[in-house]
Amino acid sequence: MREEVDLDFRNARKPYQSYLRALCDQRVVPVNADLAGQVETRLEQLDFVLMRILELDRERIAFIDRENPDDPSDGGVLRSNAFEIRLLTEAFYYFASRLRTVLGHKEWGTAMKL
Repeated sequence: MREEVDLDFRNARKPYQSYLRALCDQRVVPVNADLAGQVETRLEQLDFVLMRILELDRERIAFIDRENPDDPSDGGVLRSNAFEIRLLTEAFYYFASRLRTVLGHKEWGTAMKL
């Protein structure tokens, strides 16, 4: 039996949302609201992509572990899943890189009082 990995970015999104709420409660906002919004968007995208990759991987494992492994039916599904996993993996790295860029932006760490 294979061990399933439990990964997601919802746990990363919760502290970020708490941070924004705390800023709002103190009547402080990030100088660049677009950058602040992009962080939430990128975390949401990373979570979506990762969940889809895990779903496709579960399908791949079920195909490999099927009762009759010599039956070639659904091989197209396996190839399609492999293509989508590769595509989504590249998207994941793009979104993660963009998140790092946004978080490293010089205006990100600044905030102003309302």
